[in-house]
Amino acid sequence: MEIKRNHIINEKTILFYGVLYKNGELFTKVIEGDDMFLVAMTPLQFINQSLIKYGSDLKGALNSSKKLLGEKQKKYPIKISLSLDIYLFPTKSIKREDCVWFAPTSPAFNGIRRFCKSACTSRRICRLHY
Repeated sequence: MEIKRNHIINEKTILFYGVLYKNGELFTKVIEGDDMFLVAMTPLQFINQSLIKYGSDLKGALNSSKKLLGEKQKKYPIKISLSLDIYLFPTKSIKREDCVWFAPTSPAFNGIRRFCKSACTSRRICRLHY
């Protein structure tokens, strides 16, 4: 599997999650459309690096989400890019290595609906049960 060193989240990113690489290092497995590859960063490093490229950072994105949604949430979505309509949703606590991040606003996300239990109410809004 291809390993990328400098990659950022983009409109094609459907989902990603942490995997242990050969040497025990935590890398990120990314699915973009029909492509699957590894990024030589942890998922949180991958998110933070992407946010920095788009003009923010992970701490600021989480603080914004907490302010908007309230402090009692356990899983906060993160806005990666408003202009590109990229939002990420975690399936578990972001501190967990087995957290899967998905981007339901990605046009490529439509192709993986069959793998999810989803009930779509419109073209842009899907309710995922996980």
